[in-house]
Amino acid sequence: MIRKDIFCTVILTAAFCAGPPTASAFDSEKLLFIPRASVGVSDYSFEESSRPGALGGEDFPALDFNVTFTMLGAGATLFYDRFYLDGYYQGSTDESDTFEHTFDLPGFGVLPYREKFTGDRTDYSVALGVKVLDDKGAVFVGYKGGTSQADGTNGTKLKFEEDGFFVGANYGWTLFDKGVLSINVAVARMDGELTQIPGGIFATAPWDLTLKADGDTTGFSGGIAWNSSITEKLTYSISANATSYTFDNLKNKVDTGIPPPKEAKEEFVTFLLSIGYVF
Repeated sequence: MIRKDIFCTVILTAAFCAGPPTASAFDSEKLLFIPRASVGVSDYSFEESSRPGALGGEDFPALDFNVTFTMLGAGATLFYDRFYLDGYYQGSTDESDTFEHTFDLPGFGVLPYREKFTGDRTDYSVALGVKVLDDKGAVFVGYKGGTSQADGTNGTKLKFEEDGFFVGANYGWTLFDKGVLSINVAVARMDGELTQIPGGIFATAPWDLTLKADGDTTGFSGGIAWNSSITEKLTYSISANATSYTFDNLKNKVDTGIPPPKEAKEEFVTFLLSIGYVF
């Protein structure tokens, strides 16, 4: 039987992607391997401030995309004694949002613009943790990355990539001998790269509107999860996690004479159901 009084903490990467299910009640002196599969939804938003000086004096407009992705993921956790190593990867379905704006272009007049974008999101993480506080908590370090990309109906291509190291901690409470309720917090130092290739009339504009810029940020994450067992070997986890990154120091990697946006902000709230099996 799985003993509920021993808490082997591994919600570690839940603050970033989808944390592994809590392996509560396992014999920590044995080498354990727990693969898992996850399904859920992620409420994702990406905002980009306007680009000053573009289009002959008119700012290139701010962007604001909001979609809800369906996420599918797979991962695995390796346990031994007080330590564990975890890896995770997830990808999303394709989802769409529409950009609309009215431009006042020199030589063209007032021009309404509309373009539908369809894209997806992928994430990965690797983390190493150690149990603390009578095995009811853990501290962890790791590396993670993510990519959001979309293609527009007028030929515009957008991509935002980030990666970096993170540190964090979690703590859990055994409730009614049924499972473990845990919370986690983490902070990440991320490098980001923003790429935009214009389409439609902007691809033939007299200005080069191609954008390739990078920057960095310190991002924060937090989450809550319920973890329990279905059978002696089968476990499940239900989690809710929120993450926010604001890149406010973007710099052009290729100078086209048009400054990059002052800020790019990415936020997502993810709800996941994970099923794991103990080997």
